Parts: sequence; structure tokens; C-alpha cells
Amino acid sequence: MSGQKRTWQQVKIKYKNILQAAIKKKNHISGTGGGPPTQDFTTAEELALDLNKGKPVIEGIQGGTATDSGPARDTGLFIQVDGNTLTLLEPPDYNSSREATSTAAECTSADDETVSLDSRRLEDPDIGQPDKQPRNISSQTVRYLYTTHLKRQIELTEVKIDVKKRKLQDMDLEMQIKRNTLRKLELEIQKLEREVSDFSSYCNHDCNTMY
Repeated sequence: MSGQKRTWQQVKIKYKNILQAAIKKKNHISGTGGGPPTQDFTTAEELALDLNKGKPVIEGIQGGTATDSGPARDTGLFIQVDGNTLTLLEPPDYNSSREATSTAAECTSADDETVSLDSRRLEDPDIGQPDKQPRNISSQTVRYLYTTHLKRQIELTEVKIDVKKRKLQDMDLEMQIKRNTLRKLELEIQKLEREVSDFSSYCNHDCNTMY
């Protein structure tokens, strides 16, 4: 049934049965002196043998009855069976529910026992694992921050220059006002001097007329 989710126990049983069938074919080849096997290995059987090189032989379980083999026997890799799809998975976490399903990506195929070759990548812990190490600040980020700091410093300097320019303009205006005031005073003094001079001349003329 396509899309049906299986328990971990059912997945283990399916995987062990595939491995047992592959071992029987392999033993048959050894018994015939290395002659050609009566049946070729399927892709799933070849993958199962490749994953279990150098490991103890896992006995197959016929009939599909689940048995609890304990956590010590569940440390190997497993295959999730979803209809016509087999996906290589990591062993379950026994601290959580044993009915948890895998979130691994499914490999779809029309072959009953086709296994995605990409599933072998799960053997390498360095592939597909998120980087949990803290990342250092990149040089581009440092350059951006430093450039922003310099721009703000330049803007602040320009503001200070504008303030000083305005102060100078105010001082120039005050000086101009003072110059105008002095000029006005000078004109008034000149006017007074002329008046004094005229008055003196008038007085002298009157005095001469009287005598």
C-alpha cells in the first residue's frame, strides 16, 4: 500500500528479511565455488550487504511478527518501507515514542526494491548536518560596519563645520553693524563740527560789527 506508514519494528523486520535473503544468496555462491548465482542480487540486497560488511549476521524474521530485541540491537541503520519506496534511516531514539516516523526524504521509484543511492550519504555524518558552530563575522560585515561608522563621523564633522560657518557669519554681521555704527557716529561728529564752526564764524562777525 503506497503511502502507508510502518512502525520501526515492521521496518526492522523488512530490512532483516532483505539482508537474510541476500546472505542466503551469498552463501549459495560460496557453496558452489563462486559460480553464478541462481538469482541476481536486487538493489536493496546489494545495499544491505554493503552496509553490513564486517558486522555480525542478522537473522531474518519470517511472517512479520514483531519482537522486541532491546536497544542494544537497534544501533544499526534501518530502511523505511513506504509502498514501493525504501529509504535508509538513522536508528530511532528510544527516549521518545517507538511509533515515531522518519522525516527523511522519500525516494520514489516503480521498482519494488529500488533504493536511492543518495541514501548512502546518510552514512557520512558530515553531509547534510547543520553547522552548529558559531559563525565568525565575515570581512564584508566588518567592512560595512566600519564604512557606516566613517560615514557617521563625516556627517558629524560636516555638521560641526556648518555650525562654525554660521558663527562666523554672525560675527561678520556684527562687525558690519559696528562699522555702520562707527560711520554714523563719524558723520554726526562731522556735522557737529560744521555747526560749531558756523556758530563760531557767526559770533566773530557779530562781535566785529559791534566794535
